[in-house]
Amino acid sequence: MTIYLVKGVTGMYEDIYEWEVKAFKDEIAAVNHCMKANHFARSLSYIPISEQSKDIVNPYDPLMTINWATGVGYKVVTVEYEE
Repeated sequence: MTIYLVKGVTGMYEDIYEWEVKAFKDEIAAVNHCMKANHFARSLSYIPISEQSKDIVNPYDPLMTINWATGVGYKVVTVEYEE
């Protein structure tokens, strides 16, 4: 069985940090969740520098980590699950 894993990523080069956000059995559900998380993350680029903090919570990724210089993005990867 294929599992669809939404992953977050921030940083660049040797400072890249990736984490698992949520796993789905359904590809469409994973892609929708990924799109919503990315949409929220893109909205952060409009926050003035004086108001940027690590206390912002992404409703689609409560463990979101952000490098304000590079932003944060999400992707869907597949993993095979075996019982």
